[in-house]
Amino acid sequence: MSTTIDVETVKQKVIEMVRQAAITRVGDHSRLDGFELLELSDTRAAGEVLGNWMSIILVTGDAIRITLKLHFSSSDAKAVSHVVYGEDSPNGVSDAKAEDFVKELSNLMAGYIVKTFEGMNIPMGISLPLCTRGFYEVFADYVPTESPLIRFSDLWRLEYKNRAISGTVMIEISNPNALDALCDFDLDQDDDDDSEFDFL
Repeated sequence: MSTTIDVETVKQKVIEMVRQAAITRVGDHSRLDGFELLELSDTRAAGEVLGNWMSIILVTGDAIRITLKLHFSSSDAKAVSHVVYGEDSPNGVSDAKAEDFVKELSNLMAGYIVKTFEGMNIPMGISLPLCTRGFYEVFADYVPTESPLIRFSDLWRLEYKNRAISGTVMIEISNPNALDALCDFDLDQDDDDDSEFDFL
C-alpha cells in the first residue's frame, strides 16, 4: 500500500502517546508523585525478560494494533501500590493485589490511548488485561518490518525510588493513511476520563 503521509511522524506520535499514557496513569493510579519515565532501549532490547511477571493488554483498530506489556516483580508492585490499598507498608499488600494493581494500570493506559485515538475519529477497542510469567517474553517477535505491515517497538521504565515497572510496546500499522490525524496530535490536549470504551 502506498502512503501519502509521513510514516516516521506517525510512528513517533504513537510512541509519545503511549509514553504519555504510562507516566500520567501510573501517578494517578498509585497516588504517588515522583515517577520518572526512563529510556531503556540504550541498554536493553525488546524481547528480553524484564521482570518475574508481565501484564499484557491489546489496543486495536482497523489501521493499528498496539500490544502493551508491563514487566514487574511482586516486590516492586507492592512498593508502588501500598498507598492505594491503604497499607502502611508494602508488606501489607498481597501478591494477588500487587498483580491486580499492574493489570489495572495496563487497563488505564489502554483507556487513555483509546480515548486519544477516538478524539481523532479513529475508533479503537481494548482487550481485558491478563497477567503471566515474565519469562514468556522470550517468545515474542519484535523484529521490525516496513511492508506490508509496519512493525516497530518501544522500551522504557517507570521508576519510583529505585522501584520499577518496565514497559515494552509493539506497534503494528496496517494502514498508515488512516492515521493521518496523528501528524497533528498534541500531547497537551484535555485529559478527562469520562469516555466509554469498547472491549474486544
